[in-house]
Amino acid sequence: MYRNTIRVAALVGIVLLGSWTGPALGACSVYGEYLAFASNSDGITLEGEIELVGQAYLEGAYTKTGEYGNFGSSWFQADLYNARVRGIAASHGEEHGNNNCSSGVGRVDDLGLTDDLTFHIPAGTYPEGVTARMSGHARGVIWSQVGAAAAGKYWVALGPEVFEMPIVVSLNTKADTVQVNDDFEIAVQLVAPGTTLSAPQDLVHTVSIWLHRCRAGSDEVNILGVNVVGDAMVDFGEGVWVDDLTVSPSVPWTSESGHFLANTSPAPPEVAGLVLGQNHPNPFNPSTAIAFRLPEDQQVSLRVYDLSGRLVRNLIAAETLHAGPHEAVWRGRDDSGRRVASGTYVYRLEAGAFSRTKRMVLVK
Repeated sequence: MYRNTIRVAALVGIVLLGSWTGPALGACSVYGEYLAFASNSDGITLEGEIELVGQAYLEGAYTKTGEYGNFGSSWFQADLYNARVRGIAASHGEEHGNNNCSSGVGRVDDLGLTDDLTFHIPAGTYPEGVTARMSGHARGVIWSQVGAAAAGKYWVALGPEVFEMPIVVSLNTKADTVQVNDDFEIAVQLVAPGTTLSAPQDLVHTVSIWLHRCRAGSDEVNILGVNVVGDAMVDFGEGVWVDDLTVSPSVPWTSESGHFLANTSPAPPEVAGLVLGQNHPNPFNPSTAIAFRLPEDQQVSLRVYDLSGRLVRNLIAAETLHAGPHEAVWRGRDDSGRRVASGTYVYRLEAGAFSRTKRMVLVK
């Protein structure tokens, strides 16, 4: 099932805390909610929710830019193949006159994946019991300048066991940075020590990985009569991921989707071996790297465009490159060497008769 809705709504401020009941998802689901908003734009808040049930991959990137260069931006990816969720929310505000500020808001409100895992336990005696252990990592940063605020949370669950970080808020009254650098392990006892099973048993536990209320908002703060507008970001670009699931003593397990921890590419390239990666970091300031791989020696062009389709920068102009991995760096300047404005840009790789395109966000 695929559901994609876009709602028109009014946004007043940025709400950092609140309760959450979670979407009602079944086995093998990926889900995302996002919002990108900028005041003094066309007045429309872009807000959406996307749910895929029975599928395994979700990705999106959205930016709303205001008249004065302020913006809100969100990017997200939920990937059952690699048991990982990644999301970035960013905002930028601009002062454009006395006592008048333009704000932006970027939100990845909920982003997650879920799958039902079945542990196939053979008949026999288990003196030490049977335990499932799932380990992984969380890497991110939550930061804001004066005049902005940011908040974020994540959690990972296997059955009844949960590893989570509380909602962390970086407030607008001072510049603040919170680093997230967690390694986690979750253990679930499947069979108690000393148990004898006369027949095989299948035990089902749901695994889930979530980013929650990742919100960044610029706002107006009056300090000694001076308006201050800042930037903020919740950056889980590396994300939260599981890299190992083991069961003692060598009990096999399967997932409902068949994809969890399968570590295969979620989207086959247009040409075998031709790959264009997502730029990193994204959003970025002042520079970002774009990686790609060629299946053979080819003439290649890599160009950056704005959203109107105007060419901004030729990173690679009709050069013949060898097969294998390559990387180009864009430093946020056009072909004349001038710094470009904040916002969303498109980069396109052309190799022979084929092309790949992705978006990136420049934050200032």
